[in-house]
Amino acid sequence: MTIYFNVPEAWSYLMTYREVYTIRPNKKINGLHRVLSKFTEDRMHCTTQFITEIDMKDPESVNQLEKYVGKSGFASVDEWINCIPKRKLKMRLYYVRLCFL
Repeated sequence: MTIYFNVPEAWSYLMTYREVYTIRPNKKINGLHRVLSKFTEDRMHCTTQFITEIDMKDPESVNQLEKYVGKSGFASVDEWINCIPKRKLKMRLYYVRLCFL
């Protein structure tokens, strides 16, 4: 399984702190994933953990991102949401942590 990072803010946070919260349009299986990015050719692995589904039309659902934005690479929830490249009505929040094999 693979997780791809193409947003520089999230990528930079992951590389600096070895963990990041990320919003994705598609389901990911919890567990070990290969990390790919347009920012590097290095081979890395991470674990992913599903946190919650976000209804992008429901302000209460979007507001729950406030407790995760501090580890997203973004300064605010609005900034985070506006950088989502393939935004859908239902998105999924994941916790990603780099690991060594």
